[in-house]
Amino acid sequence: MTINLVKIEFMYLRTLTLIITIVFLGLSAYAQEENATENQENSAEKESVVFEKLYDEPYDIYKLWLKFQPLYFDMFLSNINAGYGFEAQFIEYEKFDLQLSLRKPYSSSTDVYRKAAELNNDFKTTLQSAYFVEIGGTYHAYDDVKDGIAKIVLRNEYNSEKARKREALKPVEFVKVGAKVREIIGARAGFMAYSSTVNYSDLAFRQNIESIEGSDGSVITDFVDNRLYGNVSAMGFYIGGSYSQFRNVIIKPENYSNLGNDILVTAYADLIIMPSFNFTNVFYQDVSYDVSKFDTNPIGFRVGLEGKFNQKFTYSYGFEAGIRPSVAKRGTFLLFKVSFPVFATSLKMEKEAFESVGDN
Repeated sequence: MTINLVKIEFMYLRTLTLIITIVFLGLSAYAQEENATENQENSAEKESVVFEKLYDEPYDIYKLWLKFQPLYFDMFLSNINAGYGFEAQFIEYEKFDLQLSLRKPYSSSTDVYRKAAELNNDFKTTLQSAYFVEIGGTYHAYDDVKDGIAKIVLRNEYNSEKARKREALKPVEFVKVGAKVREIIGARAGFMAYSSTVNYSDLAFRQNIESIEGSDGSVITDFVDNRLYGNVSAMGFYIGGSYSQFRNVIIKPENYSNLGNDILVTAYADLIIMPSFNFTNVFYQDVSYDVSKFDTNPIGFRVGLEGKFNQKFTYSYGFEAGIRPSVAKRGTFLLFKVSFPVFATSLKMEKEAFESVGDN
């Protein structure tokens, strides 16, 4: 039974790693095409393009984004999981922005150690599904506009499917135009909490723990044949900084429809502190075993990048890496998430009204 469980754990790790690699490479290729990389610029021969700038207002952006995440992958060494989530972001002009983030696995099949525990007939601990919650905000310590450059991909809109496919096969061409670039340097802070299944057998090996004692006085020293799992939950806060660039420009090139660049990109780095950890004792063969001797690491960090577009209906993406406060030596994580659909609104409900004055 132990051999099968070990194989199952590695099978999930290998499968999730492969899926993440494929998705990440695919989206990277798509992003390169959309942003028209420097290599394409140097290799492609393009004619001059005459255009008219119609709009260039990086402060004129939507205030509220609602992001539905059909997919995230959390390569968390404590417990790899994949699932769905939801995010909301509110931006108050030049002052601050607020953000809410929720994530949860699809099922136990994408919650690796919880699934492994379910397949162990001797393991009796009731395990909760993993989850992640984050609520935070960013104060705009610096928020200003400077002159910059925007890359705009040249493409035409066609009514027929055949014409659209033909256009998609053409080499990607783009122009660089002068545009206003809004820069924001922010101070971030917020609350976060999560729960996850952990593999105590693996932790015992990594933390040099030789035994754990049961409520009946029995002792487990063999962590190879006895696969032990439990829940850990943690709460804390983060504090850090961010740098954002917003562009919102529209041009009308000759022989093309209106085109634009409205990407909003934010890079951030946070210190994470989680002083509160809660462990559930392990119930193995109807005996409760104390796991309080396992060490935790309450301090971690993360760096991340997220991008979205100033459109009513669009998509967004995000990436994080770092060390999440967790059981000691198992906090490293790599997170990828994609949101679609993303709905945005300006929250402007008031419309101008004019009184019609007729002839008396």
